[in-house]
Amino acid sequence: SDVCSSDLPIALSMFINWDLLAILCLCISLFLFSRKKYNFSAIFLAIGTAVKFFPILLLIPAFVEIRKLNKRKANYFAFNFIFIWTVINLPFALTNFSGWSYFFRFNFNRNYSYGSIWELINIFGIPIFNINLLNTFSAFLTLFLIYFFIFKINFHHKLFTVAFYPFSLFFIFNKVYSPQYSLWLIVLSSLIVKKRAEIIFYIVWVFFDSIYQ
Repeated sequence: SDVCSSDLPIALSMFINWDLLAILCLCISLFLFSRKKYNFSAIFLAIGTAVKFFPILLLIPAFVEIRKLNKRKANYFAFNFIFIWTVINLPFALTNFSGWSYFFRFNFNRNYSYGSIWELINIFGIPIFNINLLNTFSAFLTLFLIYFFIFKINFHHKLFTVAFYPFSLFFIFNKVYSPQYSLWLIVLSSLIVKKRAEIIFYIVWVFFDSIYQ
């Protein structure tokens, strides 16, 4: 029932931007990681990051988890990721750097908008100064805290069990809550909901997310 409840927001968001392709690459990477095929996992994680930058959020947790067992495999994982991402991006960066870097410049300089936590803060009359630096600081701080939590637990190579947390916090503190974010969160959360209470909360959340869409 939880899977069926997610159909509407997925249908509403799946054709926005390139997110669906990146999510597919991310899911393949998570599957390969659970099978301890780290090199192939890194390749698909890099492809997903090249399509949409969000999968890079799992690079550090994956690297650290592999490094607990084998430093050499962890280094290979990082190298494969960097190599594949560079091979995909370098031709575009060299031939049209302005166009290639537009994504990064636009997202850093854009103002907060409807649906974001910053807009909610503004509605309550709380002044927001230098949103770009504030957003960057809050993103790094929340990611540091969630990574600290992840590193303290042992998820036994099931990277998908912790993937939801850095994504959800990153989206919460982003300057905009885009409809396609629902795709990421619905897919990742559906991998971890098991208990009845979690499923009920999941269905309620998806319902309200569909209204927001």
